Amino acid sequence: MSDPMLAEMDHTPTSAARFLGILTPLLGFRMRRIHNHLTRSFSERLGDQALRPGGFSALGLMAANPGMSQKMLSDELGQDKATVVALLDELERRGWAERRRDVADRRRHHLFITPAGETALAWMAREAVDNERGVVAALTDAEAHTLLTLLDKVYRGAFPTEP
Repeated sequence: MSDPMLAEMDHTPTSAARFLGILTPLLGFRMRRIHNHLTRSFSERLGDQALRPGGFSALGLMAANPGMSQKMLSDELGQDKATVVALLDELERRGWAERRRDVADRRRHHLFITPAGETALAWMAREAVDNERGVVAALTDAEAHTLLTLLDKVYRGAFPTEP
């Protein structure tokens, strides 16, 4: 490796027994590793009520943005249109969300969470907080706030041309 920073990081362990080698400086690897752990344990907590990936986030976004478009939801979730349509089909089947046609443009739908969806979302939100409690406990309150702020900044950096 010709990059001195990468060469130095190759030998920096993340724990007493593990070396990450060329993965050491990669944000994506580190985020994916944490994401995989949290997603797996969250799904286990939800049991037979577990949703496909993005379901909880979709409900949360619809609750926060009543009437949002499918495109907006797709953009916020970072998922393609077909994946979001399948996700919405599942949420509607469960009675947790509904799509309403735009009266001005029949090709467009507005998304809403139902009362049953609000109940499910409240339960899942409590489970999500409990699921993350052990991970977040490794940080002080100030560090947790800083981490969330930095992650938002990194996310905005992923889309530099958007407002």
